[in-house]
Amino acid sequence: MSRALNKPSLKKNVRLTERDKTVLRLCHEFRLVSNQQLFRLTKSRSVRKFNDRLRDLWSVDLIDRPLAQRGVFAYGDQRPTLNALGQRGVDWLRKSDGAWFPDGFGIGHANNSLKSATFMEHQLGVVDCYTEFRETLDANEDLRLIDKPELLETAPVQTSQLRYPWRVPTQFRHPSGEFHRRGTKPDYTFAIGQTLESRERRGLMFLEFDNGTEDFVRSDPRQSMILGLYLRYADLFQRKLHTQMYGFKNFRVLIVANQDQHRLQKMLAVFAMHAAHFVPANVFLHTTMGEIKEFGSLAPIWRDGLGNKVTLLK
Repeated sequence: MSRALNKPSLKKNVRLTERDKTVLRLCHEFRLVSNQQLFRLTKSRSVRKFNDRLRDLWSVDLIDRPLAQRGVFAYGDQRPTLNALGQRGVDWLRKSDGAWFPDGFGIGHANNSLKSATFMEHQLGVVDCYTEFRETLDANEDLRLIDKPELLETAPVQTSQLRYPWRVPTQFRHPSGEFHRRGTKPDYTFAIGQTLESRERRGLMFLEFDNGTEDFVRSDPRQSMILGLYLRYADLFQRKLHTQMYGFKNFRVLIVANQDQHRLQKMLAVFAMHAAHFVPANVFLHTTMGEIKEFGSLAPIWRDGLGNKVTLLK
């Protein structure tokens, strides 16, 4: 890892390729993306050449590598190299894509402020999930992953004009009786298109990656917890916010745990006790990252709120 985190000398001539632009957009979307994940998502062929290209992009500040990862992954079994957006990458996205960043935004300071191992590991898990879905759907001629740009194109006009179109204004009442407003921003939002004869059926998906760090129930509704996740999506369902914001009649919440079945069983118990009377059980589908990697995301590895095993596209 030492070489991977030693910034190379400045390259004077770095002309952006289409693959480079994809790298910048992925770093912007996911905040942190590993070399291996970028390699897979760009469908590159040579690991060595690709890693050398990433170092070139880093040398001219198109991407960055937060130094905090050196300590976070120093003693791990796997030591990924994490890439973030660099300042020149911010400038390019503003000009090319019209991406919004706060005035005076300094990405270098933001990257240097990253210290949380939990956040870094969580982001890696989110991108791992996205990568598995992307590769599985790309390999199936009748299915496709509908990503955020296309979702915005087909969403109601008011959503496409929002600064934060992926944050849903949800609210819920805690079992204590306290009412709480808290927006819901899924770890990732996408849709799956399925070709059926001469038409395409589209299904909206909200991905939530669980790294095993959240409590299941907490007494303070302002604190993050699994119960809050269920109740906020139940509110989204009841008030049809998915239809208002994205134009879909239905949706699924895909909860992927980075642990074993024991944690999933506890999640299902929370759902049964506190949320089952608010929302149908098939709105929530649960599985583990291990099952996705072993069997694929389209296999019957998903458990609905009642614990029944189903497929993603039942």
